[in-house]
Amino acid sequence: MRPRLRAFGEAIQRHAYDLTDHLGEIAVPTLILCGRHDPRVPIRQSEVLRDGIPRAELVAFEESGHFPYAEEPEKFRAAVQEFVRARAAETVPSPQG
Repeated sequence: MRPRLRAFGEAIQRHAYDLTDHLGEIAVPTLILCGRHDPRVPIRQSEVLRDGIPRAELVAFEESGHFPYAEEPEKFRAAVQEFVRARAAETVPSPQG
């Protein structure tokens, strides 16, 4: 692991950063992607994000651990594309104005 990244991780572990109370301040559509079997980040943490962020969507990949983009690449890509398409449809004005 790179020294700067390791130092960042150690700093986070020393200071319990809990920003849960601020999740409601996120004012943009948010896609949360996680692997159901992630040993490092339990799905409950993703559920906390989803429940705290307005307009958040959670996609849990049933056959994945920590790397759903590599473990289920087609499903991952489809989830991201669908989210982007849906958000684009929300923001594009209709031709009738």
